[in-house]
Amino acid sequence: MSCEVNKIRMPQAVKERWINALRSGKYKQGQGSLLDEAGGYCCLGVLVKELEGELHKLKDGDDVRYERMPSMEFLAKHGIEPSRHVTFLDFDDVKYADPICFEIVTDDMDATLPKLNDDWHYNFVEISNIIEDQVEGYTNE
Repeated sequence: MSCEVNKIRMPQAVKERWINALRSGKYKQGQGSLLDEAGGYCCLGVLVKELEGELHKLKDGDDVRYERMPSMEFLAKHGIEPSRHVTFLDFDDVKYADPICFEIVTDDMDATLPKLNDDWHYNFVEISNIIEDQVEGYTNE
């Protein structure tokens, strides 16, 4: 049994801003969270930074870290429609998008954007090319 995966959708202006930011050379690439301890951004961290201006730190006892994934509230606020609607709860009962929400499926690939960034070590330009081809931009007309 297969599960249909929709294309990720977002406003065309958001898509273009994200692609341009990934290609700009402004952001150091990192893995594991939206912003890692070394100051490197995941591809989704670049999206959050561009649209929100800052990333939120989470504190759990002595553990302080940045979010691993964008929240569902962030996605809704910016008109971003994930490929699937799957959430998980993190600190303070915030609903975060599961990595599967950012799945890209083509004839040649079935992977999530976080996997391309963190595990397959695609660089930001390669990821931006995939976003340009596989993420649907829409206008509010």
